Amino acid sequence: MLSFFLQYNELEPIKQRVLLEEIQWGLNSPYKYYFLFLLNHEKDASAAHFWNSQSTAMKEIFEEEITMNLTSTMVTTPEEADAKLMLALTSIDVIIEEWESMTVKIKERALQRREILKSDFIDLSKHISDQNRGISLKINPAPPSGLKTIKLPEPNTAKIIEPSIAECIKKRKSHRSYSTAAIPLSTLSFLLWATQGVHRISPNQVNSIRTVPSGGARHPFETWIVIQRVEGAEPGIWKYSPFTHEIVLTKRYPDLNDLGEKLFNASLEQLWVRTAAITFFWTCIPYRCEWRYSSGASKLILQESGHICQNLYLACEATGCGTVAISAYHQELSDSLLGVDGHEELTVYIAPVGVRK
Repeated sequence: MLSFFLQYNELEPIKQRVLLEEIQWGLNSPYKYYFLFLLNHEKDASAAHFWNSQSTAMKEIFEEEITMNLTSTMVTTPEEADAKLMLALTSIDVIIEEWESMTVKIKERALQRREILKSDFIDLSKHISDQNRGISLKINPAPPSGLKTIKLPEPNTAKIIEPSIAECIKKRKSHRSYSTAAIPLSTLSFLLWATQGVHRISPNQVNSIRTVPSGGARHPFETWIVIQRVEGAEPGIWKYSPFTHEIVLTKRYPDLNDLGEKLFNASLEQLWVRTAAITFFWTCIPYRCEWRYSSGASKLILQESGHICQNLYLACEATGCGTVAISAYHQELSDSLLGVDGHEELTVYIAPVGVRK
């Protein structure tokens, strides 16, 4: 009889949760592959007990990872996987000790970051913003020159599967499993328009009104899309130009395996980015909000990221696509993938998109 699930089920709940986190989500953890292999091959009562104790969402994640068959080159037998996992289980006390020391720092950081959630607009009303000082910050509607661009079809040319907004809201859910189908350019056009489409620019070219709300109409977000399968667009990193409704190719990736590996690492090894047709990366340029709101900008930026991603969810439901919001990502690798500096412009949110199975 294999030992891992039998002994795992006997652990204290906190040790179970920490061990599963270390196995499943630890960056570059080899234990993940042994775990998935054993979960797929071991059918005794202890494995069944573990499986039945998991939430529906976790079961879906495990099933998708197993389906992607990432274990076949690393493990040959359940006995080998069991032996490897027992090494992790016997070191759980050391893992707990390491995590406890980090937990103190994380809790302190959490308390500090609560301040971002508070409104300080009474204080802001008494400060002199860069806007009040007359510093110019106008919109530049032109896309970067000298790069390959694709003029997108009108958003209303996309094939709409579910036209009812009420049904889209009702059916909205996270999807981590996608078909291998390419997304039509008209669908991409609709998704980009739904999340950052421009209705009009103010006469003084300072503000824009878009399909999502933004505090003071500042719109600090930029939309980047990593394309793996879109009809009429080559694989690579593209940037959306909302004022001209075009996408601009910033880096080609003829080797899809290379691109998939970079996505995988940037998203902290979340497998669904590998199978997605497109992955949205939203970066923010904080100064666009700070120009007017100074210290109040961070709260507004975080609120706006939710507006944008929810629109993507609803647009995906309307077009037969699926997405899942990702906030657990590697900051430096994500910024590097896009070519942003991580200070004046930085990644805030990620969402892979694919045609639903």
